[in-house]
Amino acid sequence: MIGAIIGDIVGSRFEFNNTNSLNFKLFTSECNFTDDTICTIAIADAILKKKDYKTSLLEWCRKYPNPMGAYGGSFARWIHSSNPQPYNSFGNGSAMRVSPTGWAFDNKEDVILQAEQTALPTHNHPEGIKGAIATALSIFYGRKFGKEYMLSAIKEYYPQFVEPICGGNNFNETCQGTLPICFGIIDKTRNFEEAIRYAIAVGGDSDTIGAIVGSIAEAIYGVPQHIYNKALEYLPKEMKKVVEKFYIRFNIDNSCLEPLIKLNLTQEDLLRYCRYYTGENECPSYKNALFWDYEKRWIELMIENNMLLNEMISVYISNGLRNFERTDNTPISLKSLLFNRYSHWLIEDANGFKKWYKSEYINK
Repeated sequence: MIGAIIGDIVGSRFEFNNTNSLNFKLFTSECNFTDDTICTIAIADAILKKKDYKTSLLEWCRKYPNPMGAYGGSFARWIHSSNPQPYNSFGNGSAMRVSPTGWAFDNKEDVILQAEQTALPTHNHPEGIKGAIATALSIFYGRKFGKEYMLSAIKEYYPQFVEPICGGNNFNETCQGTLPICFGIIDKTRNFEEAIRYAIAVGGDSDTIGAIVGSIAEAIYGVPQHIYNKALEYLPKEMKKVVEKFYIRFNIDNSCLEPLIKLNLTQEDLLRYCRYYTGENECPSYKNALFWDYEKRWIELMIENNMLLNEMISVYISNGLRNFERTDNTPISLKSLLFNRYSHWLIEDANGFKKWYKSEYINK
């Protein structure tokens, strides 16, 4: 769910002052969390504490009554009502707050049920409910099966995606006006940061588009650690605690970046992860020449070109391989390079790669 919070914070300064450029600073002193983050935290906290979503939304929103950008008029009246009732909204607020359900529940039926429950206290119009369900399912499908499967499956809810054009989106706060744009952005982009930049640059309701796109992009690509860390700096301590507890409780790996990439490692440090390359200039065994060459290339990229390797990692994760063989001591960056090479020579198929990796690389 940190993806939603990042998108909200990055988009906060552009909500009423849109940009049509992709080249902007993600975080500045003008950024802050808005109602999107408060409501997302409320849903996560409700799941952690096993309390109903309405109660949690009211508690958190009343605790933070004046967020940057303010609450929408109908939602603000709901918060301050002595007897808050659903008001048949189909606004995109149901989609921007739902992301924790896509992570916390582990089968399609539960995700649908819980997403609907998060919408009902306010957004009980069929389009409001549909927006929440589609967003939650896109997170669930994305983290389980990868980007292409998710985009195909989600067309049951939104058959036509909207091509993202910088500056091309008028302000539209409805689910039916927002979600096709968000899925169009995910379809077009290749990594988390690019998705966030497009979400803001299309214009319109920037913070909420950012929150929805960010929540989906996190499930597909993961979140670079430096962006994750920077976003947390904008949150009050009690919100940070909810985020941390949620990720620990549901064992979520939020980062797409291999920790080794962020360290200034030498070839000697990296060699211990290799199975075939031991630092020699020529491969000692013709039988192992292919993987010897791949591992040598991995070390070179780790030392000289992290950016290219990060692109490979994003593709690897987008194909649903984030959690594949997490305990075999092979860094995800090396497995991403192997997947890149496998896909270059053969059909890009995650299941085929899994078999090839186990039979040819690990057991060769």
